[in-house]
Amino acid sequence: MNIKYISVIVLLTLSIHLSGQSIEFSLVNPAPRLGDEIEINYNILDDSATVPDYGKLNALMSASMLKPVRKTLGTGTLKLTSLQKDTGLFSIGPLSLTFNHKILKSDSVQIRLDAPLPNEKTGIWIRQVTYKGVEYLIIEQRIDGEWEVKKTRNSTTSTFDKDEEEYIEIMETETDKISFFGGYSYSASQSLPIDGEDITVGYKLSIYTINKKSQFKAPFKLDKSNLKNLSKKNKHFEFLVR
Repeated sequence: MNIKYISVIVLLTLSIHLSGQSIEFSLVNPAPRLGDEIEINYNILDDSATVPDYGKLNALMSASMLKPVRKTLGTGTLKLTSLQKDTGLFSIGPLSLTFNHKILKSDSVQIRLDAPLPNEKTGIWIRQVTYKGVEYLIIEQRIDGEWEVKKTRNSTTSTFDKDEEEYIEIMETETDKISFFGGYSYSASQSLPIDGEDITVGYKLSIYTINKKSQFKAPFKLDKSNLKNLSKKNKHFEFLVR
């Protein structure tokens, strides 16, 4: 794999003496596709810091009156280009990072690569996945369009105009059975090789956390009643949350 960049944001204000640190990884996209750039957030943590437990505090302070706290020392992002050639599980790590003149090592993180999207100019694809015990909906959409070239006396600009104004979104749906919370979205243009030429399309990825209530019974239908911006040609689209 090629590590494109590592950015570290160091938190400068530390009020408690710290002795042991660790690195915690979390995937931005819990199920990337083969060929996707893989984005990993990481936290530099201290698990050994202590503060007074005021519920036990008295005139004679002792170790039993201290409680552990988890301090975040710094955060950052890794963006990786995977050299994997097949779908399925693979691991990244452990990785080493120098922080405050100490070398910290992370655990490894397992990543599941799904198959790439088909070479289709338009479409809606939804996956339901579980990562670290949390369920997610991953929504991907492509919208066809065309380049519009505007010329003036001094310049020429090109803009990509999509055939549809908006990408689909889940409406604010919270029932006594299920709710969805959007946490991440990304949109850009994509270039697809179709019939021997590169075709530009609009693309958006959205990730929602699924919160199933105790009354939940599968399936829950996502369709035009709770999906915003469904076009007429997609009016019959539906996805069943299990």
